[in-house]
Amino acid sequence: MRIIALPLPNQRVFLHCYPSEYLAKKVTIHDKIINRIYKYWDSWSASKSYTKQKVVSLGNRILHATPYEENFLRAIAPVKKLNDTELHQTLYIEHPPNLESSTILAELNRSKQLQKTHTNYLIGNIIGLPLTIPFILIPLIPNIPGFYLCYRAYCNFRAIQGSIQLARVMSIENIQMQESEKLEKALKLFTNGDATPLNALIGHPDFVDRYKRAVAQEQRKSKIIK
Repeated sequence: MRIIALPLPNQRVFLHCYPSEYLAKKVTIHDKIINRIYKYWDSWSASKSYTKQKVVSLGNRILHATPYEENFLRAIAPVKKLNDTELHQTLYIEHPPNLESSTILAELNRSKQLQKTHTNYLIGNIIGLPLTIPFILIPLIPNIPGFYLCYRAYCNFRAIQGSIQLARVMSIENIQMQESEKLEKALKLFTNGDATPLNALIGHPDFVDRYKRAVAQEQRKSKIIK
């Protein structure tokens, strides 16, 4: 498993999990279903329907409000998608030199302990689903609360699986910290308003947007504390 770690306000750390070449090439039934859902969502985004545009706008706000810790856990592949070699792999963590290893490990332990939180959320999602049945009876209006609870149940389930995987890998105690000068330079350019080098270095289309949202989430926490 390979992880990118970047600093956040409040002594927190943004973690991004890289898929291996094997995982990138392996397409499961789950991946096909998710890709079809994404295409369906894109078709709604392109629609001129007022109702669909409102649903998409609301959905995007919900997606952007998702905690960055959850996004990290959901990105960790479940056991069923790994090959035998990756089941006993080293945890590589790439980070800028100015980010302390102890701070990264504290964030990993914090993420690992979120399993109970997401389990409680999942139970709440499942309990709430029957309450959305009356919305099915309303013609022409999609059961948005039901769709939302289904989506959140899926997200929490994936986060639970991710926390289990993270705990397993960390229990092997084969963690290698790798300082990256390139990452530090790209991060400095990013703070000065140039996100291109960081995007190119990571190679993930949503990485910079996710990092920006994580920074914003921690900044809001700072304002609340003050």
